[in-house]
Amino acid sequence: NSARGQFSFGVAGTAGAKYVVQASTHLVGWLSVEPNTAPFTFMDPDTTSFKQRFFRPVLLAPLFSCGALPG
Repeated sequence: NSARGQFSFGVAGTAGAKYVVQASTHLVGWLSVEPNTAPFTFMDPDTTSFKQRFFRPVLLAPLFSCGALPG
């Protein structure tokens, strides 16, 4: 919500898939800040704490069930 000085964006992704939003101030090191299930809206409560910050949603690898282990 820009009126409150917060940045937000939506992640459509694959419905039901698990993602983690990662943040970086310099596009080199990334910090995981919020896991969620698609679709969702990410809202950054720390917007005003950084001069600039970049975000990316990362799809988390699916877990294998006992009967579906590779190999």
